[in-house]
Amino acid sequence: MRPQDDKEFNWTRNFSQANIYKMRIYLIFFLLLASCQPNSREDFHSEGTSVAKSLIFDLREVKSKEELLQIAPKIKKKVQKLTNLMILAAEYQSKHPSESEHIVDRRYSDLLLDEFKRIYVLEGCQEIMESLQRDSLHRLDAYVHAAGKTPRL
Repeated sequence: MRPQDDKEFNWTRNFSQANIYKMRIYLIFFLLLASCQPNSREDFHSEGTSVAKSLIFDLREVKSKEELLQIAPKIKKKVQKLTNLMILAAEYQSKHPSESEHIVDRRYSDLLLDEFKRIYVLEGCQEIMESLQRDSLHRLDAYVHAAGKTPRL
């Protein structure tokens, strides 16, 4: 073996300590991200309930168009998170059909719907709420059509 071949073979010499450190950080981040995703029906239900409660709490504070505009980015982010959970839960359910038997607890879903209805009747708030939900509704619609499924309400 030639001396330069030996250098090429030992690839760790080509990486600086900073690059190795960055790779470790990315690996740890990826592992944490992968482990934080729900992996059972109960996890999806618990996570969805948590997001719904938080969203209900925020929406209950809204009494005017101005107040809604102040928290609009937070509302949009939580609606998107709920949408992501719904899509992931549907994918999980399709991969684990044996876990499809469950008791439906619609308590927070109904409370969230009540808050949406209350805000929709506030002057100028319907248009804002529709714009906050538009992207999420398009994502859900695209998922349903791509999966060829009928959404369960």
